[in-house]
Amino acid sequence: MGLLSSLFGPSKNDYKTLLPFQQWIIDYHDVGVFKQSTMGTALLVQAFAMINQMQPELPLYAELLMKHKRQTSKTIIDTILLPELELLSDTDLKACLHEPARNIGAFLLIKIYEKEPERLSGW
Repeated sequence: MGLLSSLFGPSKNDYKTLLPFQQWIIDYHDVGVFKQSTMGTALLVQAFAMINQMQPELPLYAELLMKHKRQTSKTIIDTILLPELELLSDTDLKACLHEPARNIGAFLLIKIYEKEPERLSGW
């Protein structure tokens, strides 16, 4: 992504996105606002990377969206991604809790994009 990440490699928060989504959510809610924002940024960047690998034809690129975003990552996680979980069936939700957080982030971003692509441009 940037010069620092190319020098130092992935951050601790990047690695946390490999945790099961349920554990990531618990950790996310157990830390302060600044840490939530950095965890949220890592989740969004890693989720976009997953999307670019799985469905490169979708116009969802972390660098473009993160560069022009007008909301904090914490706000995006709390008001856009997490409410999307409530729309899942119980079976889908239970399955999501055990998948890596970055995969679930990508899944939710794709669902949002398929339903309302303009929601992502409003960041």
